[in-house]
Amino acid sequence: MDRDGLRYLTQLRVELNPLKYYKFNHNFADTHDPMCPSNDGVESTEHFLLDCRLFLLPRNALLNNVSLAIGTNIKDFSRNKITKILLYGDAAFKPDVNKRILIETIRFIHESKRFVTT
Repeated sequence: MDRDGLRYLTQLRVELNPLKYYKFNHNFADTHDPMCPSNDGVESTEHFLLDCRLFLLPRNALLNNVSLAIGTNIKDFSRNKITKILLYGDAAFKPDVNKRILIETIRFIHESKRFVTT
């Protein structure tokens, strides 16, 4: 399994990640506001996964692949439910489906390059 990807996924789950909303709330000196660099909303986990225009193409792939894995359009769920499914999977799905969901989420994180530090 992808150790870095699992670490990034865990950071999103526990809200200790490099997204500006969390850095701002924890008073990081390099973060003066919680707004996304694209200025299209507060850079929270939900914004990162579902809204940020910087990651439109990787998000479309993520949501399409997860929809195929679960056999229904994930966009039909509430935003909160989609976020939880992307971060944790869902007890209603078989283990192999949940594994596929988490792999797709990790792929999205890598493709977004948001968590990559130089």
